[in-house]
Amino acid sequence: EDDYEHAGLFLIERDGKHMVLDARPGAPAAEAGIMKGDVIDTIDGVPASSLSLQALRARFLAAPGVKITLGLVAKDGARRTVVLTLRRFI
Repeated sequence: EDDYEHAGLFLIERDGKHMVLDARPGAPAAEAGIMKGDVIDTIDGVPASSLSLQALRARFLAAPGVKITLGLVAKDGARRTVVLTLRRFI
């Protein structure tokens, strides 16, 4: 399934939270500053906790050019918002 997503994010679910396991270098997620250990708190204004991991991943299967706004919580608890523009990167 990672062959077709357009963000370059590897996600896991831990303690009910969607955590970034890795962001592929040079892919949209890394370019947006998303880092290993970040937790996705919101996606396009919707609480990420309301989505299954599969449903969250499905958002990154949208067509290249689609913009997704992510609310992130860093390892140190700092919150930030990034806008990810999906594109093919492989």
